Amino acid sequence: MTTPALTPEQAAYAAHPSRTITSERGLVVPPAVALAVAGSGKTTSTCSLVKTAVAEGHRPSDILVATFSKAGACDMAARAARLAVQAGVSWRTLHSCGWAIVGEICCLGGNRPGRRDPVIIDPKGPNGWWVKGLQKDYLETQAKLAPKEEREDILNSGAQVFGEIGIAAAHLIWPDAWTAADGTVFPAYEEWAISRDREPASPLLARLAAGFYRHWEEVKAAPEKSGLKSAKGTFEAPKPSERQLAATLHPGTPRPTHKLNRPLVRWFSYDDQIALPARWALEGKSFMARFEGIFSLVVVDEAQDNNLAQFALAEHIARKGDDGRPSLVLVGDDQQSIYGFRGSQPSLMGDYIARWGAKVYYLTANFRSAERILRAANNLLTHAEDRLFDGELVVGRQDELAAGGVLTAAGHCDVADEATATIDDIVSAIEAGTDPDEIAVLYRTNAQSGPIELECIKRGLLYRIVGSRFFDRREVRAVMAFLALCLDEQDEKAWKDVSRAHIRGMGAKFLASFPTLKDGRKGARKASLYAPWKQALREVIALVDSTKDALKEGIGAAIINLTDSGIRACYRDEAASDEDETDVDVALDALLDCAEKLDDAERLVAYAKDMSTGTKGAARAAEPRITLCTIHRAKGLEWDYVAAIGWASGTFPNRRALLAEEIRLGYVALTRGRNVVRVTWAQEDAFGQPTGPGALVGLAALGPISEECLVG
Repeated sequence: MTTPALTPEQAAYAAHPSRTITSERGLVVPPAVALAVAGSGKTTSTCSLVKTAVAEGHRPSDILVATFSKAGACDMAARAARLAVQAGVSWRTLHSCGWAIVGEICCLGGNRPGRRDPVIIDPKGPNGWWVKGLQKDYLETQAKLAPKEEREDILNSGAQVFGEIGIAAAHLIWPDAWTAADGTVFPAYEEWAISRDREPASPLLARLAAGFYRHWEEVKAAPEKSGLKSAKGTFEAPKPSERQLAATLHPGTPRPTHKLNRPLVRWFSYDDQIALPARWALEGKSFMARFEGIFSLVVVDEAQDNNLAQFALAEHIARKGDDGRPSLVLVGDDQQSIYGFRGSQPSLMGDYIARWGAKVYYLTANFRSAERILRAANNLLTHAEDRLFDGELVVGRQDELAAGGVLTAAGHCDVADEATATIDDIVSAIEAGTDPDEIAVLYRTNAQSGPIELECIKRGLLYRIVGSRFFDRREVRAVMAFLALCLDEQDEKAWKDVSRAHIRGMGAKFLASFPTLKDGRKGARKASLYAPWKQALREVIALVDSTKDALKEGIGAAIINLTDSGIRACYRDEAASDEDETDVDVALDALLDCAEKLDDAERLVAYAKDMSTGTKGAARAAEPRITLCTIHRAKGLEWDYVAAIGWASGTFPNRRALLAEEIRLGYVALTRGRNVVRVTWAQEDAFGQPTGPGALVGLAALGPISEECLVG
């Protein structure tokens, strides 16, 4: 396939490499920024830009196109192949570039004698239990030393501490202050945390995070000296794949000529893959010189979702001109920046323009959405802050539907009614000829997918989940496992799921001794039974029996009995107050609403088993199906028909998030749809309190509004 005809805006951006100049280090392209609105054809334009660069003399192997995710990089590479972009260009993420650098420096794969491989230790990875245990020990020690009134807050701060460390790494902040080679001073974490602009940390949280951050860095740098049992072989470096061994940053990267007596780091976190090489580059470490300017052109796609560490790394690996400016092109839309909670800073695009005098290109035509949908998106953007592009999105489509489009807004009694109405509309659309693969249901958090999944299952409507399934959520699996045991005490899978729930003492040896609940009932009567096992059996049996009694009143009573027994409290965010509505609350109450309408425990348990095992989906994988997806995961995707659910007050915009970022998230949601976007919300929250439409409904002027059930 040849490159399709470009608009004048796209052609101007694609021709930027024609400004290529020859410096002492070789070919370079002046810095540029392409502000590309949603649906503006930036991928096609970027592929044309790469072809122009090759035509200007840049070798394909000297060109890097980096994007935000691995899936996005694969998609761009596939698109480039279809558009006949020359082979040899690197399409990858900046994290993979950082991994390659760390791997080279720390000798990934052990391909030099006497060197140790780096090991990823990540709280969300398979060895995350160890990191959490390390942190738990630290917080318990701090709680013992703290005043009585602070102890509970300290013990409940675990998730916040991990989040703080991730945000700090994205901003190149370490436990102690450090200075870059150009004199820039990066303050110590504690000072930075309590004074930063975005959601400053409390003094207590800053102190706790600073202490654990310092301890964590010491353990990662020299685990064998930490005195920890886990450092003496519990974790071994995974055997690298051929792909990992070949994951050098650039085929022309020279092999190191220096020798290090010991690795700079043995263990590192996911964030370290970017933060460490970025800091080494800014400090002017000699071993980073061989990575400096190894690409004659670096293009960073979705630049608005990058953080300071990623920008620093991208500038380091881009070749510099004689004037010191990097051969770096940024492509993105600052109003699609929706990862602030990960440390992304859309303002960095503006800083880059000002610092290097970058040429700015504007791609303002949206070739995706119909006019009515774009009008709502423009309405939202009028309330956005600090926009780099102050104009409006214009319709780029020329087809007969471009001037119209369907945009509706409706409120429903509760989330179950909202799900029923949403699927009713989708079924009608399919019957009218819409391809199921062109239909998506978008929501703010994974916890909101449950009612939609249950409604799809009831209707026999096939669907795919982008992200995690509702029935795979830990709190939902715990409830469904107990319900399954109420129906069949010899259900081994449910028994195993119960062992992972909130009741302690049910480990591998326990399960080997008591393979089912029926076996456990017999064992509980033994006087000589190991005390922790006996206590666990008593708790499980008591909860199953009380749930069976509640089930006689209805499935809703049974679920309430389970959630109030400790499941809700066990899985809720430790930092949330009793009044806060967390994802766990949303998921459990959505399960309750749908279960009460279904009113059939056996069918509900059967549905959960089918979805968790994939028995129905695997056999019919090739059949068309609708997509269920969070708005964050939907970025870069598009459908003909989009159902945007959960736009209720307090839910979206989320009461705990910044309104500016929620506006951008709403903009992303609306611009995923080509011809139909249906916005809905429930008029009761998870606690049964009346809500109504969220602020975004009014800001986008989504009218007229249909409210099928007025609450209060």
